[in-house]
Amino acid sequence: MPLTVTASRRMKYVEGYAALEQPNEAIEELEAIEGKDRQSIRFLLWRLALYIEVEKWDVVDEAARVVTAGFPKNELAWISWAGALTMQNRREEVMATLLAAEPHIGKKSARLHYNFGCCYSLQGDQKEAMRRIEIACKLDDSCNQRAQEDPELKGM
Repeated sequence: MPLTVTASRRMKYVEGYAALEQPNEAIEELEAIEGKDRQSIRFLLWRLALYIEVEKWDVVDEAARVVTAGFPKNELAWISWAGALTMQNRREEVMATLLAAEPHIGKKSARLHYNFGCCYSLQGDQKEAMRRIEIACKLDDSCNQRAQEDPELKGM
């Protein structure tokens, strides 16, 4: 759905403030958007990105839930949701979120499998952790280096 003129103008301000690395000002403009414009994918993804930047994990959690409900193939939203839950020490919910994401993004998302690997490693299931990390590395070779340095994967 296209944005109203007012929302479109505000989104340009959001993008400008973000480009100037002023996330709080960008958030102020974003949160001034009203009504149905708050359901646009453009609004939702900016909300997700800006609140990640300022580390407001409860808002990231909420925004990611909305995005994944309306746009279930959006990898950023699923991974951001799992990350927000991790940052809030809600580890049980992280695994549930990753499992919910798998049918939608599992075939292409290295980050999903990497996060599964970390979760399984922390749970002590090294075999499944290794399997997931191997899938991640096949999907994205850069996961190899990251996995070697990740403290959550030390037990492998």
